[in-house]
Amino acid sequence: MIFFSPAPTPTTPPLLLAILAALCGFMGAACAPAQETGEAALTIVAGGDGERANFHDLGTLAFGSEVEHVFSILNSGPQSVEIMNVRSACACSTPRLGYRDGDGSWVAGNLRRSDGPALVLPAGRTAELTLRVSTKSVRTPNRDKLVLVRLQSNSPRTPFLTFELHLIVERLFQATPEPLDLGAVPQGAGGSARTEIARAVTQGSPRVLGVISATPPFTTTLESWDSFGRPIWGLTANLPPGLDLGPVFGEVTLETTDRDGTGDSGRFTVALRSQVVTDWTASPAQLLLHPTHQKTASSDGTNDPADPVQNREARSIVRFLLPGTRQAAPSFELTGEGSEALEVSLVPPPGSAPTAENGQKLSTWLLILRAAPGALPARAGGELRLMAAGEDLPDLVLPWRAP
Repeated sequence: MIFFSPAPTPTTPPLLLAILAALCGFMGAACAPAQETGEAALTIVAGGDGERANFHDLGTLAFGSEVEHVFSILNSGPQSVEIMNVRSACACSTPRLGYRDGDGSWVAGNLRRSDGPALVLPAGRTAELTLRVSTKSVRTPNRDKLVLVRLQSNSPRTPFLTFELHLIVERLFQATPEPLDLGAVPQGAGGSARTEIARAVTQGSPRVLGVISATPPFTTTLESWDSFGRPIWGLTANLPPGLDLGPVFGEVTLETTDRDGTGDSGRFTVALRSQVVTDWTASPAQLLLHPTHQKTASSDGTNDPADPVQNREARSIVRFLLPGTRQAAPSFELTGEGSEALEVSLVPPPGSAPTAENGQKLSTWLLILRAAPGALPARAGGELRLMAAGEDLPDLVLPWRAP
């Protein structure tokens, strides 16, 4: 809808004056000056920079640091305002909300609540919106970053408020890959992996000086070389044999210079992780027999597309992880309801030997579990036990079932 002002000017043509008078007579109150409604409204009264009440510049932050900034929000209206939610567009920012009541007690909002308002702010009270920024969660360092946070309320005049935080996360180095993942490490041998560290800034000459610490049981070594005139540091992480099965997490902290290549107060941290597993594994470790479509041969030896055969089949890759280990095909025992209808095959995987001879030894075998059409009962399931030829290797027990 378009609103016209009825106030004439000395140069207003008589015909236009008549049109404006007629429109105001038709629209009535729409031509009247705007009046205060007395509705509750939220106003940002502190935390902004200059004329931009909803904006704050955090400046340049070192990677790994965490900072907080507070915006103050006044409910200037005569009624309470329900703040429904506060949502950040970046996982790097975590909001908190609350206010102090008449006796000075802190009233905290519940920003995880979904069945009602996160906070009811009484008239005349000032809420504090605290935005905590973790620089580790900023995906792109050394570039401008604008964090947007939106507050939604039931205020008719200010249903939405948007807050902005600007920052640059400075990271002097970049590791590739990161985190440093040693992958599946056999329990009987341990394992290692390496990452390469390079400068992540184009200005300055920061350097890695050495290793300060590494989380046990990880051990690390550091070396350096030049690549096309640029320094590269190679960080190798190791795990010893004999660890308990399961995940292993840690980190290594490196001592570095400042951006200009001086001092030794800089720190660069690389996350470490691994999974200690048995010395031979099957992946996947659970066998689910799904239908597979095959064609039957007609009398002339060709496939008959109108007569598909629906077998049930599961496959798994069996690997011997100890360095240099090759084993003959494992023996097996099959138990469970419907196990008599199953056929077990252990063959060389595609791309290895074209045929499997008796006594052939490989580091990897393809396990195939197959049942003929209609051979399995409605509730079929059990265990397949694999036994390696090497006496020092434990058995693998793989659950199987036909979903």
